[in-house]
Amino acid sequence: MGGGSEIKTVMRSLARRGGFRAPARTIALGLAIAFFATLCALPVVWMLGVSFVDPDGGLTVRNYSCLFTESRQRRLMLNSALLGAGASLLATLIANAPSSEVAALALMQACVILAPLILLGLLANV
Repeated sequence: MGGGSEIKTVMRSLARRGGFRAPARTIALGLAIAFFATLCALPVVWMLGVSFVDPDGGLTVRNYSCLFTESRQRRLMLNSALLGAGASLLATLIANAPSSEVAALALMQACVILAPLILLGLLANV
């Protein structure tokens, strides 16, 4: 009662039917997903790799230490976080609005909420 005989039976059955054939649509979708994932992943991997290299070509973590020790870098990170949070909040409010009137109201509310954050970010760079 070995498992090998069951595998052989399945393989013979597939061979009689012409083998396993994936529909062309499935193959095209898989290739499109792989292409998109590669297109998105390559720049991120490249930037991550370059971030560990100093101007002389040696490996370093100096770039990351500057990120947390320099006040300008901290301010830039805070601005980016505020911008990301505001954009996420606005998109969530609009996406969850049940009708166009409610979407307009949500947009107005989001503007009231986000205006101080945007102004704070702009004034921080002055």
